[in-house]
Amino acid sequence: MNEVFKVAKFKLRLSNRKKRILYNFMLKLTNAIADVLEIIQPLANQIEYDILKIKETKHGDKYIIDIRRLNHIVTEIVNNSGYKNYHHRERLIDEVKNNLASYFELRLRDRNPSYPVRVRVGDKKKSDELIKNYYQELISAGITENGIDEKAHEKEVELISNIIRIQKNKLQPIPFTRYRDFTIIEQGMDGETPKKIALLNVFTSKSSKEYFEKHNISKKKYSGIDISDGEDTTTSSTTKLPCILEWSLYHQLNYFNIGTPKTAKLTYDNDKNEFYLHVTFQFLPHVDEYGKLHYLKTAFDKRKTEILEANIDEGKKLKAYSCYDALTGEAINISSTNKTTQNAARETITFLGVDMGRVMLAAFAVVKDGKVLYKDYAETSSLSKTLYKIYENITELQKAGKENKKVLVLLRKKIAQITRYGVHKTANRIVWARDYYNSQLILENLTGLRSLPKKKVQQYNKLSDILTYKSQLKGFKLNTFNPPKAYYEINPSQTSKMCSKCGYTHEDNRRIEISQKDFKCVHCGYEANSDINAAINIARFGEFYFKYKDSYKDFDEYLVNLAGCTNANFTNYREERKRRRMVLDISKLLEKQIKSAKHKHNESLAVL
Repeated sequence: MNEVFKVAKFKLRLSNRKKRILYNFMLKLTNAIADVLEIIQPLANQIEYDILKIKETKHGDKYIIDIRRLNHIVTEIVNNSGYKNYHHRERLIDEVKNNLASYFELRLRDRNPSYPVRVRVGDKKKSDELIKNYYQELISAGITENGIDEKAHEKEVELISNIIRIQKNKLQPIPFTRYRDFTIIEQGMDGETPKKIALLNVFTSKSSKEYFEKHNISKKKYSGIDISDGEDTTTSSTTKLPCILEWSLYHQLNYFNIGTPKTAKLTYDNDKNEFYLHVTFQFLPHVDEYGKLHYLKTAFDKRKTEILEANIDEGKKLKAYSCYDALTGEAINISSTNKTTQNAARETITFLGVDMGRVMLAAFAVVKDGKVLYKDYAETSSLSKTLYKIYENITELQKAGKENKKVLVLLRKKIAQITRYGVHKTANRIVWARDYYNSQLILENLTGLRSLPKKKVQQYNKLSDILTYKSQLKGFKLNTFNPPKAYYEINPSQTSKMCSKCGYTHEDNRRIEISQKDFKCVHCGYEANSDINAAINIARFGEFYFKYKDSYKDFDEYLVNLAGCTNANFTNYREERKRRRMVLDISKLLEKQIKSAKHKHNESLAVL
């Protein structure tokens, strides 16, 4: 089955005592990783030689990393160091192994990576010494007796990355890769907002036992509904720390209801003194034979997984997963060869057009057989005003000098945060409409439109990327582009000047010099928001091109017969504009040639 994974970020609501526990846990592990990596650094080349092995492939032999051998070597080094009796020795070995595996893998690909240098958090003397040494190496990087070395740039990049890594001096994020290391349960009385509690395995049985005996505390029990399978559960544990998650209705609908938590990562924000848990949820989108989308959860009990006999080559058996629909509770059996999100085509019966605006980020409309079913827009004028004020503040601070460097960094982060929020909000509304109406998505092809502000183009690109992955989660198939996209693009030329009511196209329908957002047809007097009007036209153009192109000779005939636009002249207007542009280009070329000939003639007369 083709699973889809998505990460949700939750802030942890903790007491000061729990914050101290988590901070000390992360601090000790971070410093332990730094110490072990420092021990291994002189041995890195020898370890790389020991763990390489040859694998036979269709294209010949190639070197690969032997992860088991690497894990064995790291385990021996840790056992011979001061961390032999470290409480979280297994976690330490895994983290060091993963750091080294990534480093060696990049070296195999000739990416010239830098060694994963880490410094103990709080060891300022050591970090200053390393940074000083790296800066001295940076000054003379690549300089030899014969001049500058060809690999000088690669050496500079490696040294700078090491300096940046040391200057960050942050706590190591702690992954919980197995569900037994973290569990999310729901607690709450009827009529009250339930609590979501993450039970994080941060203690060891030995240390927790000593703690409970010292304070005369019995083993704790945690009761609630397990988020993974929705069943009541009671957990007795001395190694887990309960942490309350801050969640909203958005998380409930888009993650807890339809997804299964698989892994998690604990991070610490030093500036805010807050802890965050990044939880990876697994989604199983399944489109049945009727085109209906289901979000499935696998049965928690592995004994419910069935093995079925099927006519598969080489005598293989077909595995069937016992699942249930996360929204309706309906039981469904899905075979291992079932086609899910990326491979199954969800049937689309309508077309959704999106117009990228200058004032607002986007407007969109849904049409079926030329008739408008739904239209809406994402109002971002207030957001734009806020951004422009911040840009003005940045300009003033830049003129003042370097003393405002920290303030400038914070303002740029604020701009990124506001923009990201606006784009995601717009994308969610578009994807909701697409999911509800089973629509094919049609976007404008903005390539070559240099008149657009650079910041707007960046927002458009981000919006299209978000629409792609959010459409995948809803079961829509990606189109065969490179890279794959969840939408089609059309040429938006003149779509903003066409009346969506009568079909009459004229340049005076939209007078940008008078108003950027108002549209008024000079033929029928129809008034509307210019971006919504253009979104309707884009949706209709997409429907004509991808569905009715063979049924009607041109777009105007489609508008007259299906959309009821009796005054349609779009095709003729666009062709006339092309002819006028060609004549203009030819006249400019002739004028340029005449000027060149006159210039040459004048030069020849001057010589005579």
